[in-house]
Amino acid sequence: MSYSITQSTPKILGAGLVCLDIIKDNGSIRRYPGGTCGNVVSFLAFLGWQSTVLTTPYSDLAGELISSSFRQTGVEQMHLKKKPSGAPRIFENILRHNADYVTHSFSFTCPECNRKMPELITPG
Repeated sequence: MSYSITQSTPKILGAGLVCLDIIKDNGSIRRYPGGTCGNVVSFLAFLGWQSTVLTTPYSDLAGELISSSFRQTGVEQMHLKKKPSGAPRIFENILRHNADYVTHSFSFTCPECNRKMPELITPG
């Protein structure tokens, strides 16, 4: 009996939340490409998978940060729409009450100016 094992690169096509995570912790603000789908395809690309993610084309700096991160990790973006839009953003506020008690909250509103941030636009 003989076995033939062929190795091929695993592939994934991601569809879901891709956004810019804005995290405020101890007064400092950090920005990371994120969203469940964005994180999964990026991690799998890091592990050698051929990764593609469905997004809309982004027309702002937040979108360029997301796209740049995808290029750096080897994730291909497949655009669902032709019309560019602002990249979705999620703000997370981490509150450290003491060494043992930390809470956090999420918002789609800018904490500085109280304007509503762009949210995920679904194809339709």
